[in-house]
Amino acid sequence: MNAIRSTGTKTHAMALFFAAALLLTATLVLPATSCSSSTAPSASASRMDAGAVVALLDTLDIIVENNPDHFQERLILNNLEPVERALHLAPLMAANAANQEIQHSIDTFLDSPAMRIYVDRYTNVTPDHIRRALNGIPYTVVDSPGDIARAYHRAVPIRDDLRRWVALLAERIDLDRVRASAQHWLPPGTSVQPEMYLVFDANAGSYTAQSKGFYNLYSDVIQDLPRGQPPDLDGMEAMEAVIAHEMQHVMTEPLFAAARRRHSSWQGQRMDQVIRGLVSEGAASHCNPPDGLRRELWEDSRTLAALVSDLNQTFVALQEERMDEAAFQQWFGATFHDRARELMVQNLKARYPQDQVEILMRKHASERPDLIHALGWHMVATISGRGEDPEAVHRLLQAPYTLLSLYTAALGDSHPDLRIDPRLIRD
Repeated sequence: MNAIRSTGTKTHAMALFFAAALLLTATLVLPATSCSSSTAPSASASRMDAGAVVALLDTLDIIVENNPDHFQERLILNNLEPVERALHLAPLMAANAANQEIQHSIDTFLDSPAMRIYVDRYTNVTPDHIRRALNGIPYTVVDSPGDIARAYHRAVPIRDDLRRWVALLAERIDLDRVRASAQHWLPPGTSVQPEMYLVFDANAGSYTAQSKGFYNLYSDVIQDLPRGQPPDLDGMEAMEAVIAHEMQHVMTEPLFAAARRRHSSWQGQRMDQVIRGLVSEGAASHCNPPDGLRRELWEDSRTLAALVSDLNQTFVALQEERMDEAAFQQWFGATFHDRARELMVQNLKARYPQDQVEILMRKHASERPDLIHALGWHMVATISGRGEDPEAVHRLLQAPYTLLSLYTAALGDSHPDLRIDPRLIRD
């Protein structure tokens, strides 16, 4: 699901987490520095790597062990005014930053395969941001991009439970059923077994990168639960749907590679890049259609109209060579971050009291309606009749650049504000 991905409900949350465990059952890769005494499933061919989460939990253990007075310090901090609080907090964070054992553990976390790929994929979060967020543990949630510090802070009181969950999840997932679910939305004969990783992050949902799948334990499990409450073992269907979504992404890569077109201009290449993203996310989201707040955000008519307008304006500008590549890259990056957050704020302000908007924004940041995910789901679901026609999804995956024309035909004369600009329909 890439940048944002998974449903926002507790049940679905379990989906992602158990997904991780599922693959975890087969190949759980544990860092040599792990402090955990819990047992984990032995490695196997399913290639699940939970090393990043285990390394994070090890780091949190070490930080807490090196801050034995943190309960008292937090009581003091809670009773201070902002300026005094900052002054009191500074030496505590500095001590963590100067502690070689803590910093070595953070290095191990950052050097895990999943985190190396993560920081390469999500350029809004740097290793320095992650390090500073961890240096604030267990005292405070520092201001950080994607609110990454909040996820780490939430893990502190339940880190022992997290270790146990990782071991338990493996036995609860039916990988064959997951693959069958993904295959339902794929053309016959598509069979790729992707490597799977478990992550714990507030900046993104579950995602794929470098032909690998990543299940986000925080965004799809923990963030919707009351602080300190572990998830139960219900919701297996929703859980497996999240796994199927990410599996499908990797399994469709050969199809997109075969369909890739050569263009004489960079503009055509960039338009194709966006179209492939829309098709990929829209098709994969048939495995786990949005529900809860995600559905409210992704299917809001005003949000969709804004996204269609953004797509039309950018594509026409590219087609008429009125946009340079730097401007395109700036626009495309903003569709995942600033523009998506702007649309989310507008949506929430229209439906919730002002004092709830900031809370919802923080809690559901990974569900923001970005163009590739929200519009991709809308367009492909329109073509498939909301999932009633799986073969329509199969055909689209084999010929992704028919998206605009097929969507236009499926939309018909309804919803004029959701129509693709006629200048962009070529077939």
